[in-house]
Amino acid sequence: FANYGIYTADTSGVTRLSHLKVSDSTIYNTWCAIYNITDYSEYTIYSNLDLHDNRIGFKLVSGNIFISNSKVNDNAFGVWLIGTGITNNGHGSFIGGNLNHNTYPIYAKDITIGFLFNSVNIFDGTIYLESCSGVVIDDGIIDIAEYQLKGGGRNYIRDNFIYGGRANTVSHNYGGVADNTILINNFYANGTFLESGV
Repeated sequence: FANYGIYTADTSGVTRLSHLKVSDSTIYNTWCAIYNITDYSEYTIYSNLDLHDNRIGFKLVSGNIFISNSKVNDNAFGVWLIGTGITNNGHGSFIGGNLNHNTYPIYAKDITIGFLFNSVNIFDGTIYLESCSGVVIDDGIIDIAEYQLKGGGRNYIRDNFIYGGRANTVSHNYGGVADNTILINNFYANGTFLESGV
């Protein structure tokens, strides 16, 4: 496996009806559990997965990747989104599940066509968005060390319950590069809000 659990190559020569579906699987102790290598290994569906104790859980280059009801815990990188030099990046989703105890639960760079994280619980680590647009993290439970937001267009982190056991520090303009990410309607149990960039 060359240190990969699942490695999907270019599918541009086949139709949209030819794609990979993976469900009900556990992958652990690899360099990278799941790697979508090119910008056209798309329309892949992952569901009911348990990815733990890897260097990287998901490393996604292609657009149109759909993840649901999955546990991605105790990795260095939970979901690593790569858009650098890729015209068909992002515009996928992770719906339902958790990204707990990863150093970087979400690490996204140069995603220009967005990505949706909906109803995903995120505990521990740092969410890192660099030069991204259209990344939306909403309707989950979050309690992390830091949000590092560097460059890019509009992204939203909204409508999440913030547990408050960790710092949840918001670092806009990380590394001195202005960003446009908005945090809004993220609420603590005491009724206060974690909002920034509004």
